Amino acid sequence: MRLIAETQQILMQSGNPESETNNETGLVLGYVQSGKTMSFTTLTALAKDNGYQIIIIIAGIATNLIDQSTTRLEKDLRINERTDRQWLSIKNPTISANYQSISDKLLEWKDKTFPVERRRTILITILKNQKRLQDLHDLLSRLDLKGVPTLIIDDEGDQASLNTQERKNARNARNGEYNENSLSTIYNRIISLKAVLPHHTFVQYTATPQANLFVNIMNRLSPNFIQLLTTGDKYTGGKTFFRDRRDLIEVIPPQDIIATSPPESLLDALRMFFLGVAKGEPQNEFKNRSMMIHPSERTDEHTDFYNWAITIKNEWVDILAKPDTDLSKQALVADFQKSYNKLAQIATDLPIFDQLSGKTLLYAIRGTQIEKLNASRGKTPNVNWRDNYAFILIGGKAMDRGFTVEGLTVTYMPRNIGVGNADTIQQRARFFGYKKGYLNYCRIYINQNAQAAYEDYVVHEEDMRHRLSEHIKTGKPLNDWYREVFLADFLNLTRNNVLFNEVSRSVFGDEWFSIKAPHDAAIPNNQRITEDFIKNNGLNPYLNKSQEYEIVPLMTVVNNLLSKLVYNRRSDFDNFNALKSVLSQYLEERPNELCTVYLFGSLDKPRERKMKNEQINELFQGRNDNYLGDREIRAKRGITFQIHVVTLLEGKNAVAEKLPTIAAYLPSELSQDVIRQTYQDIE
Repeated sequence: MRLIAETQQILMQSGNPESETNNETGLVLGYVQSGKTMSFTTLTALAKDNGYQIIIIIAGIATNLIDQSTTRLEKDLRINERTDRQWLSIKNPTISANYQSISDKLLEWKDKTFPVERRRTILITILKNQKRLQDLHDLLSRLDLKGVPTLIIDDEGDQASLNTQERKNARNARNGEYNENSLSTIYNRIISLKAVLPHHTFVQYTATPQANLFVNIMNRLSPNFIQLLTTGDKYTGGKTFFRDRRDLIEVIPPQDIIATSPPESLLDALRMFFLGVAKGEPQNEFKNRSMMIHPSERTDEHTDFYNWAITIKNEWVDILAKPDTDLSKQALVADFQKSYNKLAQIATDLPIFDQLSGKTLLYAIRGTQIEKLNASRGKTPNVNWRDNYAFILIGGKAMDRGFTVEGLTVTYMPRNIGVGNADTIQQRARFFGYKKGYLNYCRIYINQNAQAAYEDYVVHEEDMRHRLSEHIKTGKPLNDWYREVFLADFLNLTRNNVLFNEVSRSVFGDEWFSIKAPHDAAIPNNQRITEDFIKNNGLNPYLNKSQEYEIVPLMTVVNNLLSKLVYNRRSDFDNFNALKSVLSQYLEERPNELCTVYLFGSLDKPRERKMKNEQINELFQGRNDNYLGDREIRAKRGITFQIHVVTLLEGKNAVAEKLPTIAAYLPSELSQDVIRQTYQDIE
């Protein structure tokens, strides 16, 4: 029911098929490996039932992905089993092969005498490739598409579809040379495709929406509605592995990452995997068990690991076939015993070791298929999952986004985070999915930097979804969403070349934050709010005495002071909002947290501060022989606020008087970066 309800919400925000024209763009946000394909399959079926005549699935940039998507769609829609012929399913259509059949089917819709139940919906799956998209554009351009409601589903809508010339366009715009026709090829093909469809809705599906959300809202693929997908109970994603079940993570030591022969961590990962296979196959548990080895995107490294895996497999098969008295067999069995002991600490349903270590383990290793998945031989091979129970798959980019590894239990991924684009790193997480039934057999071997990146991504992802969820409740279009999210300092949001607007960052933790331009503010409002807060909380101006502060509930400061103050300078506005976001998240986890508040100056006796470049030159009074300096006036633990009341001077003249302003110190344990899309003006 959840799937149906969420899909209905998507369709309700799409174009009314009874209308003459439509041009909607939406975004559907799921989690990695959470069932997005089933969602857009359901959307496809509902769109058909509601009068959409053409449904186009742009199914990824690789042939194995379009094959995977087409097979799933035809299976789930029962296209090859039906006798009522409700669908005309075409992959990568061309004018010569498909024009006549598509034209005939559209004429059936236009013919009012033709039985409604016999009208066929045209289902097109197409590779996200410039030639294939051009072929489809040329075909559709020859058809009369007036009054033909069309749904376009862009699977992995953040990949290749967006204009990779946006940053170049931004630079040119600053130089007065902006050319709106500076478009990347795939983006241009998609825009052209949309242009020949008078009535269409373009729906982008992704688990990593950073690029889609932060493109310029004037971009022709910027979404104006969004639907969040929720997961089923058995889903295990970032929160499971990198927050709740860190016992499933194995950190690859640095020396293993640069090893020139099979490192011990790889041998341990293989042993853990084979033990799971030995336990599962005789009991017919699950359709498949798989291990993924993802060393890098370089095919020569894939070959190294492939050769290592093949050599290890064959050696272990030969050794385990020897008599029990053989010393090499005894040594190998002892190594498996160590891995078994570690696995059994969590997988409590493991049979006793003696039941696995004999022929059962030998059969498990010998029966495992090892395959290299890359395009080094011209085309990435498909995996025939029916052939074997157990697989070890070795590759890089071909096993990133969109690729499903059936029954994946063990992942060995020594590769580093590279340039640190958050969306790219997350798309490598093929180890997420519906795994609760065998979660205790799952292990993720990664380096320390990658582990930190995934842990921080969990915070980023949940914050982003929460902000989007709150915006959806307002009923406003997505264009009105304030584009701001948490993101760790060593991660980038996405690739810069698709972003026209700059992304700015606010850093909190172990340093002071302060308002720079309190005169660009709602001054009477801020004076009144500050005066009430001072009075209600018994604050007295600080006079270098230890008792001149108040312990106040953090919730009180946020609700009664920060949320009511208004600062209009763009930089102050953005950074102040970011501060409130960090504190609000902190309060969700610690609603009873206290903080320390100091008052410097008062509305009756403000401090004087000089201006420079239209902002406060230095808010904090410095250190001298008798005074530690304002920056040192803070609590030993927790959050500290300083309320300053100042008069701003330009030379000897007062520019503005009795201005309340805020400084806040967040300790290192609250360290948080907030990024946002940069705008010129506040709406």
